[in-house]
Amino acid sequence: MVLLGIYIGGLATILGSINILATIIKMRAPGMTYFRLPIFVWSALATTAMTLVFTQFIAMSFLMVLF
Repeated sequence: MVLLGIYIGGLATILGSINILATIIKMRAPGMTYFRLPIFVWSALATTAMTLVFTQFIAMSFLMVLF
């Protein structure tokens, strides 16, 4: 049950990072390019990219342990 809870938490993290990524892409001000985004938005984008890449490996390892 603990591994299943961790797996669901990882899924929630992946879905949250997709939400942040879609918000950054779709909700920019009109005329604002990616190079004019504030540094906070760039840090959120980098964190989201790392979360999408690395959380999947952890989730798959927990899934293999669960099975």
